[in-house]
Amino acid sequence: MRTRSKHAYELIVRKNDSDNDLFILVTGVNGKVWVRGWIRACDCKKPDWLQSHANREPAYFVPHSELLTMQTLKMAVA
Repeated sequence: MRTRSKHAYELIVRKNDSDNDLFILVTGVNGKVWVRGWIRACDCKKPDWLQSHANREPAYFVPHSELLTMQTLKMAVA
């Protein structure tokens, strides 16, 4: 699971994250959270999503629209 403090923030996946990992994005703070959806790391590593912010190592920033619904997660891990 990856968390972001602001609802507008995208899921961050790093180059060294295992392609087999599943990521669930949860946004918010102080108990006011929103489970946005999930995606496999291998599906995140698209050149168009690779960005670098504030002189940090580049990472993949996955748009919310690309996340799968939580209802599909059970089928994916079965």
